Amino acid sequence: MNATATALAFDPPQAHQSIRRWLAPKTVELWQKAVDIFREWERSEILRKNPSPENLERHREEGAWLIRETRHLQSMVNDPEFPVPECNAAIEGRLYQLELAYREIHDPMTEAEAAEMLTQAFPNAPGTGQPR
Repeated sequence: MNATATALAFDPPQAHQSIRRWLAPKTVELWQKAVDIFREWERSEILRKNPSPENLERHREEGAWLIRETRHLQSMVNDPEFPVPECNAAIEGRLYQLELAYREIHDPMTEAEAAEMLTQAFPNAPGTGQPR
């Protein structure tokens, strides 16, 4: 059992406590730690290095799974009876970060797509759009 699971196991709800009011923040806390661990690994092994094919595949699998788990948590937080709705903004922000990094790593924009986007955004800028 890892340290986080152990910490959760030693902090059971008291008899007078609501299970959902105890479990909801624990769930969010555990998810936050998982995202932090994944993003640190992503930075050190994928973004700061020339990643190995094995690490790229690991990132693809783990990243996709973490995105699905984050969407699941987001659906829970959007439930009107979720005890800590204030964490919704943090979950939305982290989901955006996870999805953006995943797309940048596994589905990068081509040079042609980038040139087209620049032409559309800055039609009269030097090197884009119609010549003057």
